[in-house]
Amino acid sequence: MPEQTSDYRVAVFGAGGVGKSSIVHRFIKGTFTENYVPTIEDTYRQMTQ
Repeated sequence: MPEQTSDYRVAVFGAGGVGKSSIVHRFIKGTFTENYVPTIEDTYRQMTQ
């Protein structure tokens, strides 16, 4: 009998620079990245008036 797997969708919310990507990376890969590299949203965010 084939092994069953489960797929999950998780949403992570929070302000910029608080470690959302780092905590997801820690959960998936088992390592923690201390160097902050902005995600694409942070890279292209601009203030508008």
